[in-house]
Amino acid sequence: MEARLSVRTAEERVQAIAGRADALERGARREREERALRRRAPRPAARCRPASPTPS
Repeated sequence: MEARLSVRTAEERVQAIAGRADALERGARREREERALRRRAPRPAARCRPASPTPS
């Protein structure tokens, strides 16, 4: 019984680690895709503000 429990616990740990690795890979892929989209997106034109008068 004890041996089965330890094997089951080890399998659960492996599954948890594999799930975490998958989540990290998905997050990294999403970040790369978002970064690539931002690089391709046209940037808005810069607005120039009129110079404020200097105090006398």
